[in-house]
Amino acid sequence: MKYSQQDSRLLEAKFKYGNVLLGLAMLHDREKRPGQEGNGSEFADDAKDGEQRQTVQDNIREVSSAVAPVLIPMIDELSGLEESDFEESGILGEGD
Repeated sequence: MKYSQQDSRLLEAKFKYGNVLLGLAMLHDREKRPGQEGNGSEFADDAKDGEQRQTVQDNIREVSSAVAPVLIPMIDELSGLEESDFEESGILGEGD
């Protein structure tokens, strides 16, 4: 935040809401998978030597930590994209 020219409150909001959306997506994905409880606190049948399966909350914590350094730059870069950016790279309209 100290190197950015953006308001620190805006950066904090981007970071917070970006992480919340990632966490909600992971929780939603866990709920949709058959045979898994939403909280992920059960023991895995395939766990070795009595190890407990990693909970979805543990997974969210790991992903949030891994994504943290690139989250705000990624949001800023994506928010600055325009349709002309896609036309130049050939991403849009390839099949059209």
